[in-house]
Amino acid sequence: MAGGGLVVVSFALGNFFNGVGRTRISLLGALVTAAFNVVLNWLFILELGWGMYGAGLATSLSVAGGVLFYLVLFFSRYFRREFATTRTWRLRPAILGSVLGLGIPIGVHAMFDVGSFAAFQLMVGKLGTVPGAATQIAMILTSLGFLPVAGLNFAAATLVGQSIGAGDKAWADKVGTAAVKIAFLWMVMWAVLFATLGGPLSSVFVSAGDPDAQAVIELGAALLFIAAGYQLFDALNLGCLGCLRGAGDVVVPTVALLVLAWCIFVPLSHSLIFAEGEGWVDFLPQYGMGARGGWIAAFVHITLLGSFLLYRWKSGAWRKRVV
Repeated sequence: MAGGGLVVVSFALGNFFNGVGRTRISLLGALVTAAFNVVLNWLFILELGWGMYGAGLATSLSVAGGVLFYLVLFFSRYFRREFATTRTWRLRPAILGSVLGLGIPIGVHAMFDVGSFAAFQLMVGKLGTVPGAATQIAMILTSLGFLPVAGLNFAAATLVGQSIGAGDKAWADKVGTAAVKIAFLWMVMWAVLFATLGGPLSSVFVSAGDPDAQAVIELGAALLFIAAGYQLFDALNLGCLGCLRGAGDVVVPTVALLVLAWCIFVPLSHSLIFAEGEGWVDFLPQYGMGARGGWIAAFVHITLLGSFLLYRWKSGAWRKRVV
């Protein structure tokens, strides 16, 4: 928690470099932070024997190292000349209000999105070791697919925002749609992999000597087959979300996420996962489909969300906003 403020500064500086199109600097900052973390964890945990205290201290100091790296470049001659980085420290309420108007909905979106999937994982974990392990494996593998698309999300937000800032909304439409198409093509590959190689992929994460290994592999393959069905919609979700954020259209996507995640996804997960008398509440119907039921609920949620965000982007409602 002592390093919490540094994390915010790190995000702010990293996103500054993203916003001006210097994404390699953001990458280098992340690598510097990770390198510090590896070395300091080795020193504090293994060499000095400080245990979890050492791990926490290493994390905070590594973030500080990343922030220092960013600050050196942020105040370098080039960025001082191009972006007046030494003359922007004064409080400007109008600009601060604009930042909060965009930032708060984005933060709420992320919080409730992560929260809904955390609730989903807690429900599956209650079923036992095999469903919990298979779900965790499927979550790891699907993250390998969507994390590069999350990078495209940032690229779309940057390019759309720069285009609108230049007064060219037609170009914003083109570059945003191109980012969505790239995301879609990338996720096609992962959808095929998950549908055809779910078993071999899951087997990488289990030990052959584990008595539950085969059950975990079989269930993992079944869950990945379900996940294959929503990969393309996840591409639409992340790709269009980045485009809309770049255009400043953040409130409607956040409201859509809140409704779909907490009024459909979480209740539907509860109904499909638990058998009667096993769930957290009794007023929802319970069908006892186990982990498969939870992933079917995730399929419904992401399909609806991706479809809505595509509609929102193609509707052109974002063109009317003034950022």
